[in-house]
Amino acid sequence: MIPKAVLNQESVRLDHERRCPSDPRLHAPATARNRDAILTVLARFLPPTGLVLEVAAGSGEHAVHCVAALPHLDWQPTNPDGRAIRSIDAHRAVARLANLRPAMHWMPRPANGR
Repeated sequence: MIPKAVLNQESVRLDHERRCPSDPRLHAPATARNRDAILTVLARFLPPTGLVLEVAAGSGEHAVHCVAALPHLDWQPTNPDGRAIRSIDAHRAVARLANLRPAMHWMPRPANGR
């Protein structure tokens, strides 16, 4: 699987902050521009069935977009940041996609264990 670049936290903004301060969904402006290109590449390499582990899922917008287009795959988003976890789960709740699992807090370690 081709890893998705980790979103720079400064590039992620909460569009709903002014309208609804309690809405935890983050929105990355680049998502609308690149989600179809990312999906096209992933669709060429992902298996016909299975579980996709998305490392550093950011806002969760790419996960929702990919899961909706790839219903034959289960999708496990992860992120080390609590704010991102809440955003992913909020996007998941709105999308109501059965194959999108709740976000997990996870930070991979380097191969040397440091």
